[in-house]
Amino acid sequence: MEFNPFGDTSFVSLHGMGMLGTQWSGGPSAYIRFRNEGTYLLKIKIEESEIRLSHNSFNPDGGTWLAPPWNGDTPYYDLPAGEHQLTIRITENYGELDQITLVNRSFKQKARFSYTLSVVDVRN
Repeated sequence: MEFNPFGDTSFVSLHGMGMLGTQWSGGPSAYIRFRNEGTYLLKIKIEESEIRLSHNSFNPDGGTWLAPPWNGDTPYYDLPAGEHQLTIRITENYGELDQITLVNRSFKQKARFSYTLSVVDVRN
């Protein structure tokens, strides 16, 4: 599952629901890829299971998004069932914008969640 929000900076928020398979099922992770640097507000309600949200910067050595955020932000959050609100600062590194990955931490239970992703401040 891949979200590609805010290609148009007039887009103010994105809402949705998702489900992540268990660790054993090899189910998909969810990726949030951004088109603009800036600050975003993620409100996420986890109905079942626990989700790890990783904030990663591009690493040119391997051509992957496995480096911690270059801006010093927290690299990951373990989010139990319930409602959470996170402010995320997306920056550009080596010509690529940071990305967010959501992974189910459970081996036995699927993760169900709903979210709202809103623009706080965006830079073109």
